[in-house]
Amino acid sequence: MLVTEQYEGYNDDYYIFSMDCWATTQQVLCAAESFHDHLTNTRPGLTFPQLLFTFNSSLGPPRQNVGQVIDHNADKLSNVTLEMSKHLESVEKKTSAQGDAINLIGCKLQTVSDDIKQLSGMVLSSTHQISLMQQQAAINQQQASLNIYLMDIRWERKNA
Repeated sequence: MLVTEQYEGYNDDYYIFSMDCWATTQQVLCAAESFHDHLTNTRPGLTFPQLLFTFNSSLGPPRQNVGQVIDHNADKLSNVTLEMSKHLESVEKKTSAQGDAINLIGCKLQTVSDDIKQLSGMVLSSTHQISLMQQQAAINQQQASLNIYLMDIRWERKNA
């Protein structure tokens, strides 16, 4: 069996083969799928073998049905689309969970910040109160010293 010529004028998927006898031709046509698979390894895109009479009797070379091509690849496309959808849903769930975690952390930080402000106010208030108490104690000490001094002066006048 020899490839005698490539059929010109149409797609590159037509080759004319010459077989030695009818038995060889019959074997090729009966094992069309195997023959096709074997040849598409070296020449991708070939159509299934057919008799030259059938080819010449048709109105033109048989064309691939777009529906068959679509059906053949639709499952692959559906599977890839399904995998992508699952991946996107997974990413959305992770993103949503991370967003919720970030919001929770933000709320906790706000609570801590509010508590720190309140504590800071209490510390300032306590510091102010301690300062006032120290001032009051200093005033009381001065008043006590003045009272003692005044009592000494009165006692000296009385005894003088």
